[in-house]
Amino acid sequence: MQNTWLITGPPGCGKTNWIRDSFLKHPGGCAYLRLSRSQQKGLEQGHDAGIDSTWLKDKIPELVV
Repeated sequence: MQNTWLITGPPGCGKTNWIRDSFLKHPGGCAYLRLSRSQQKGLEQGHDAGIDSTWLKDKIPELVV
């Protein structure tokens, strides 16, 4: 079974740590995809808090980014 998660939240809430912990517990392969922001007129968007993919890659070298 495959899962796809959409992770969002304010800066400092633990998104990157949660992803790292989830990947380390997962018995199979994992990949990380960062979606670019939509530029649709009238679409309200929050601040891009980002997920530190460089740190994740350092902690999980086999991670596909």
